[in-house]
Amino acid sequence: MKTFTRISLVTLLAIMVILGCDKKDTAFRDYLGGKEVIYAGLPSNVSYFAGYLRTQLYWNPSPDQTIAKYVIYWNNKADSILVNATTHKPSDTMRVMISNLKEYSYAFTIYSIDGQGNRSIPLEINNVKVYGPIYKAGLLNRPYNADNPSKVNDDGTVTLNFNKADTINITTVIEYTNTSDVVVKKNIDSSQYSLILSDLKPGTSVKYYSSYIPFVGSLDTVFTNEASTFPEIKKYVECDKSLWAELQMPNDAQTLGTAYGPETRLNRIWDGDWSEGGRDFWGSHIFHSNQAHLPAQLSFDLGKDYNELGRIAEMGRSCCATATAFEVWGISTNDINAAATSKPSTDAGWADEMRSKGWTLLKDVVRTDNGQAIATFDLIKNPPPVRYIRLRVKAVADGSSGDFQIAEVGFWNMVQF
Repeated sequence: MKTFTRISLVTLLAIMVILGCDKKDTAFRDYLGGKEVIYAGLPSNVSYFAGYLRTQLYWNPSPDQTIAKYVIYWNNKADSILVNATTHKPSDTMRVMISNLKEYSYAFTIYSIDGQGNRSIPLEINNVKVYGPIYKAGLLNRPYNADNPSKVNDDGTVTLNFNKADTINITTVIEYTNTSDVVVKKNIDSSQYSLILSDLKPGTSVKYYSSYIPFVGSLDTVFTNEASTFPEIKKYVECDKSLWAELQMPNDAQTLGTAYGPETRLNRIWDGDWSEGGRDFWGSHIFHSNQAHLPAQLSFDLGKDYNELGRIAEMGRSCCATATAFEVWGISTNDINAAATSKPSTDAGWADEMRSKGWTLLKDVVRTDNGQAIATFDLIKNPPPVRYIRLRVKAVADGSSGDFQIAEVGFWNMVQF
């Protein structure tokens, strides 16, 4: 009796479900007016390329041979575009450029439409980025190398140096006036760190501006709003040695060559002889201190102020106690006597007294060779004006602690190219 009841209930439920389905099917046909609904085939792999105030949508077309066109809507269907179906091969790619857009993230809806006007179900592509003035305003020109922005080479060419480019940087355009007074543009690729200008007109400025893409595959390259001006290009000009003069300040090493004759006095280090013979002691081309004890100092006058003293070259004697470690100090003053120091250069407080008197340490030179060959050293960046020089010799090639020798010294000032 129990078994019969259960079967009857299950059977009754099944009959109710069948009758309910039939009723719904009939109602659905009523809503469609008794017509069959046909949907056109959809495209696949829909995507986009970002652009500047535009975008390009692309997709693989549906193989449905009846599709005649596609319609694309955006701005809540306020805007649209019709595109003819030119291919039905899924291996092909259809591309549609949509221009005159604003800077925004768009949502596009795509329908396929067959020759009878039947549409596909909607296919949406969201968060389509369109770039514009706001994005452009945030772009900066590629930074130059602040430590070494440019160099005037020995052959008269100019090298411009840049820092590493941003990953989305494409190129930087260099704009300058050449020696024929023609404005020239050259590009430096993001993978390059320097560019050589062979025909830059001296005394003229160099401008540059950079281009970027929002991300890889973007439609457009976007340039910065404004060009930047490269730092003033400078070159080294040797200081005029005809203006130099000896000084004999308190505690200076004897500069008059008393022990070895007048031909070894201080002014021999600016006689201009950088040759092999210029290292010769017996040819009287060098300075030889007299009764010094290291560290030992000597001083001289460059003859005028130099606003950007940038380089020193030094050459030693071809033997013995040639200088291998020395400090270069500089000062500009209307009263050099007031800048004299009282402590001997061997005193631990010597450097502090130098600074208190207004001297600036321009370079602490340490040579790793025997000190004989010509060696060049860059001085500190952005030095104060300098007219008077003091060298403090701390070590010599033979390791002795007494007298020292220097064969030649030269200084170079930075001036506009």
